[in-house]
Amino acid sequence: MAPGKQDRQVNLSGGKFIIPSDPKGFQDPKYWDTFFASRSTAFEWYGNFLGSADILCKYIKPKDDIMVIGCGNSEMSAEMYYTGLRKITNIDISQVVVDRMAKKYKDDCPDMKFVKEDVMNMSTIASESFSVVLDKATFDALVADGSATSTEIAGKICCEVDRVLKLGGRYICITLGQRHVLNQLVITMANRNFAVRAHVLTVEASEQQEVVFCFVFTKMKPGLPLLCDMQLRSDEKITRVEDISLFLRRIHDHQTMEAFSRSLRRGNYDVAEGEHVKIFNRERKLKFCMYPVKQNVKKPQFTSACFIIPPGRSKSYLYGTHEGRQEVAQRNIAAPLVMFAEVVEVPVEGFNFESVKQELTPIMRNLCPPNLFQSMVFITDGAFPETDAFHDSGDQVIFEGTSQTTGDYRILERPLLGRLEWERRLVFSDTPQVSQTEIRLTRDAGSGDGLTPIFDRMFLPSDYQKCIIAALLNHKKLACESMPSESVTFFQFVRCHHNTAFFRVSAARTR
Repeated sequence: MAPGKQDRQVNLSGGKFIIPSDPKGFQDPKYWDTFFASRSTAFEWYGNFLGSADILCKYIKPKDDIMVIGCGNSEMSAEMYYTGLRKITNIDISQVVVDRMAKKYKDDCPDMKFVKEDVMNMSTIASESFSVVLDKATFDALVADGSATSTEIAGKICCEVDRVLKLGGRYICITLGQRHVLNQLVITMANRNFAVRAHVLTVEASEQQEVVFCFVFTKMKPGLPLLCDMQLRSDEKITRVEDISLFLRRIHDHQTMEAFSRSLRRGNYDVAEGEHVKIFNRERKLKFCMYPVKQNVKKPQFTSACFIIPPGRSKSYLYGTHEGRQEVAQRNIAAPLVMFAEVVEVPVEGFNFESVKQELTPIMRNLCPPNLFQSMVFITDGAFPETDAFHDSGDQVIFEGTSQTTGDYRILERPLLGRLEWERRLVFSDTPQVSQTEIRLTRDAGSGDGLTPIFDRMFLPSDYQKCIIAALLNHKKLACESMPSESVTFFQFVRCHHNTAFFRVSAARTR
């Protein structure tokens, strides 16, 4: 063990598990002898055979010669034996567990073998002698992190698995698919000319909080192109993926979505700026990007809401930034959770609120816990005829013009729901989804008719602008001590020149 470091204890299904402070500790037979000597019952990593049988039985047949690496005291091999898979050889580095399991199943599974072997150097196993190598959590246990030691271990495991497998044989690895494992398992096997396929297993153990993957690596003839495909939901077809980098990104996207869903179900939906989950259709094409916003609502009208971002507006301040989405939610939606859904690659003319709502309903049901789905509402910004959720008519064009440097531009205005305030934005025609400048107007209650627009000088729509102003003011403070008065006047001019000039020009057109 590494000096100065302490072992770490974690809870897994089946009991407590001590993780050595140094990954090399997993290679020590004494560690596993002690581990299994202290356990009289089976320690099942990532569930039992029944939980994964629907996937495993697609790739393991009664005629196969099967080797289970790192068998431990799991009952999986016996369960496979009882279903008709009789040609099973179990190996483990612990003599304690090999002797115990051989004695336990001597009568019930007479054809099943238990052999003491090191998966990184299977010296007694002949080359190309097995058609299936099954690994349930052994790779995860030995490849503990992204260190050089773990990388070396991963390389040895993959090399030995490749050696003992027949051409066309399958290495079936059940794993959590942590990032360092994916990098060292999937990429290494792909480089060894193995086809790669990914499935997701259903693990019933309540303690299991992560997604469990079943990777199937098929040994191919040298020179054939790399094949990557996946089936991450039981209701989707197996789909081909173009390359290994895209394969890994989609695995990561699925993990992110499942982690977010678990957080919601635990009542934890605090999110960081920009955090989102990607939703794919059955053909694994990106369909929605979901941006959650948590609110503290004293008297909620709904348990949750799904706000469908209109096409062409996802890059605007209100819908394209975390603070903008927070502002929309706070002003208009009395719900503790608001999920903003960006519809990917749908043109404005092809947008239909009801059809999108029908697609999002099962997605929201799967993401949200039952208590949040009870009175969920689907809304959009009212710019489309399918809904009048915000009771407005969308943006009104109050001025159009042409600039020699930026081309055609428009000044747009929209009222804020339930308030005597308006938003006014400057957009360029070549990038209509991006707000170049945005101000807020209110009515002057002191005027006779109450209709005179007043420019809210304290309103800044984004943290970026707030940082710029803070920097200018700090620079002004320093400048006052060393610069002449006319330079200070320059900073005062910079502070409000842009928005003030914009207000005066556009407001004059509306009076």
